Amino acid sequence: MRIFCRKAMASVLAAALLGVGLAGFPAFAKDDPEDLEERYPERLVYDPQAQEWLAEEPPEPGTPDGDLAIARNLIARGEYKQADKALQQWIADYAYESPRHPEAVFLFGRVEFERENFMRAHRRYLEVLNNWPGTEWADRALRGNFVIAEVFLGGHRRKWLGMPLFHAYDEALDILDDIIVNHPNTVLAEQALKTKADYYFRKGEFELAEDAYAQLARDYPAGQYVREAMLQSARAALASFPGVKFDDAALVEAEERFYQFMRVFPQHAAGEDVGLILEDIRAKRAEKEFSIAEYYERAKEPQAAVFYYRLVRDGWPGTTWATLAEARLANLDWAAETAIEADAEAYDATGSVPEPVNSTPYEDDER
Repeated sequence: MRIFCRKAMASVLAAALLGVGLAGFPAFAKDDPEDLEERYPERLVYDPQAQEWLAEEPPEPGTPDGDLAIARNLIARGEYKQADKALQQWIADYAYESPRHPEAVFLFGRVEFERENFMRAHRRYLEVLNNWPGTEWADRALRGNFVIAEVFLGGHRRKWLGMPLFHAYDEALDILDDIIVNHPNTVLAEQALKTKADYYFRKGEFELAEDAYAQLARDYPAGQYVREAMLQSARAALASFPGVKFDDAALVEAEERFYQFMRVFPQHAAGEDVGLILEDIRAKRAEKEFSIAEYYERAKEPQAAVFYYRLVRDGWPGTTWATLAEARLANLDWAAETAIEADAEAYDATGSVPEPVNSTPYEDDER
């Protein structure tokens, strides 16, 4: 394998990810070879047998390989306008006879990427993916699209009339979904799903984040993110609970997810304070039921109030709310407490809460 060295190392990270060479020739494809050699003597190739760097001859203009190498090196040197012209000329001269056509289209995408025309780059990469699937250049185009999605999720604005005006979050999510759906069971699909889940969590869209993290843990159980995905899914479920005046389904879901995390990763549960979180969830669920009891007490429905206070006392012992419920039961009319015995027995038999006279508490607040 040949290893190239250059003194100018611009765009190293993007080049490494997209697989584009770093050695460069800024002249147009038809420049004189002697001029190329004189202007770029720093291009070297490592000879592993001689264990030294040797000067390499510049590309030979007028051939498919040589002209494409010149265009590729123009990109590496940041001369994107010249590279675009060189690639257009290459397509006109060689596209229908050279097997390197997909590489040329990929390089078109790289030019647009470096000029921050990310949607144009995305379309070029899609062209490679659609027309030459399974090739090296399709793999690199897929990685290029993933980078574009990350750029968009980072807040980069799409250009309109040359001005960056519009966010492209939806476009980024579409790109990630395409990777997830059409390239499953790959490292890149796993990363795309993780990126999507993290984005939803950062934006406070916790229900979507919970689903995405759960899918990540389910689809990639042996992947590198499974522990984080399970924990974040539980955290997202908990964060989606808006308060005691709302349905507690999110709390129930979060509780189950935290218990599942504790079962699968017991050695990490303590470090993540999962036990304390579960205690807090119990307290919130008790508070939710206690608030319903308070509502019925204020609404002069003592039987329903007693029922819910007992539910808090017996269902969540050890919580502050259980203690408060016990105190409220002591202060209620004992006649009302006695009258509810029949309803309590009916509940034990049917599992149905006795119907109050008034409407359901917080019905106007329910989501």
